[in-house]
Amino acid sequence: MYFSRVRFQPEIHTRTQLIKIITHKPYELHRLLWDLFPADNSRQFLYREEVAREQLGIRSEVKGESIYYIISRNPPNQDNPLFKVDIKEYKPQLEMGNLLTFKLRANPVITHSLDRENPEQYLKARNQRNVEDPSKLTKRRVRHNVVVHAQRLFLIELCTQFKIMNDVHPRMKKSELKRILLNNGGEALDEYLASIITFNGIDSDLKSQFLSINNKLDRALILQSDQALEKWIETQGQRYGFKICVDRFNEKKLHYSGHRWNNLSEKYRGRGRAGFDSVDFSGELEIIDPDLFTNALFAGIGPAKAFGCGMLMIRRV
Repeated sequence: MYFSRVRFQPEIHTRTQLIKIITHKPYELHRLLWDLFPADNSRQFLYREEVAREQLGIRSEVKGESIYYIISRNPPNQDNPLFKVDIKEYKPQLEMGNLLTFKLRANPVITHSLDRENPEQYLKARNQRNVEDPSKLTKRRVRHNVVVHAQRLFLIELCTQFKIMNDVHPRMKKSELKRILLNNGGEALDEYLASIITFNGIDSDLKSQFLSINNKLDRALILQSDQALEKWIETQGQRYGFKICVDRFNEKKLHYSGHRWNNLSEKYRGRGRAGFDSVDFSGELEIIDPDLFTNALFAGIGPAKAFGCGMLMIRRV
């Protein structure tokens, strides 16, 4: 495997419109990086985008442009006219119990299996495909962003708890659920939300008294987001041979930031994939299975790997 640092050639940055087109469209950027591997018929690399000045320090030749780190099966082509490429072999020597700091930009999702809404039509289409068992009625796999999913579940649970479920159906948007709760929850909901944010240390009891019910609900939703992201990374750790370290106060050494929506091109909008969420995780981990963890380094974690997600950046503590 190889670890590479890739930057656009300096003259590319003088072409303002070109660099905007390249760096603001994840799919187009992915295709350009793939051009560094002309012999690969399928994607055999992971990449992560960073800001060059943050990585290389203050230098006269370094501005606020992007820099890309790539882990690949084959070495990238250093003769590409768009990029300056630095390469080294990547052979991390890992053992059980190693402590590492890490950074991970991920697309945190959970997958649910749902029954087909029109099984007859699905089986008819399946019968025309080259599959092992055309008569098998498989379930439809649906991905949900873990943050949005956790917040919606929390809002639905509140509607049930405060007996306003008659106004709610499972496919309602989060904004609709919030509106129903705020219009019907009353004082009981206000007090319950105050107890949640106080118990979890988001606000003191005194401060929460002066917050509106809307602000209390927003803070409670932030708490659901934090818990969902923490649970997601812990699940990945179980799958890929690591666990998040804790400090002397038994607090996890884990941070997450940069939750944002990334638009994709029109090519994906037609298939209902207008874009994807990404979150930046960082912290300290302990390796509990070196083989599984090595696989995570080379194969990546989570979906959206083609668009800069999934690559673990590690350093020994």
